[in-house]
Amino acid sequence: MRVIQTVQGSDSWHQLRNQRFTASEAAAACGDHKYMTRNDLLKQKATGIVPDVDAHQQRIFDQGHRFEEMARSIAEEIIGEELFPCTCEDDSETYLASMDGMDMLGLAGWEHKTINESLRHANAETLEDHYKWQMDHQMMVTGAEKILFMASDGTKEDCNWFWYERDESRIKRLIAAWEQFAADLSQYEAPEP
Repeated sequence: MRVIQTVQGSDSWHQLRNQRFTASEAAAACGDHKYMTRNDLLKQKATGIVPDVDAHQQRIFDQGHRFEEMARSIAEEIIGEELFPCTCEDDSETYLASMDGMDMLGLAGWEHKTINESLRHANAETLEDHYKWQMDHQMMVTGAEKILFMASDGTKEDCNWFWYERDESRIKRLIAAWEQFAADLSQYEAPEP
């Protein structure tokens, strides 16, 4: 694993994401993404055309980033040490993971989502694969043993958290899904306009 010196959200970060298979895309590669189909991801990776973010989506993203920053101290209290946001890639420069936080030894990560009704009651067993594949990918890239999954509005009053631990069988399934995705991408032909 290699930590890349880039600021999440910057132009260089977006360019790097276009060249790698990322944690936030892992669920789409596995067919379990809530907002993107596998075919959508194939088209995006083949053409380099990423859908524009409209003003409504941007407000949602901005709110999520604000909640994440507010919740960082809660996560650090649970983990017992400072967490550093970072962007990491694997040694083959194929996979990328942007971490909301990692401990200094790289053994534990932190993933934050904006709280909603389903996440308010989720646990490691009931959490949807849409979220699990992202953390499996993060652990595959970083070598972390566990991820502190947290959904909150930035406060302790509306915060649900639990540990999601490394599962080698899921990581093997994820690697197989990405390998098949790469094979399909190499054969991709854009549909006629």
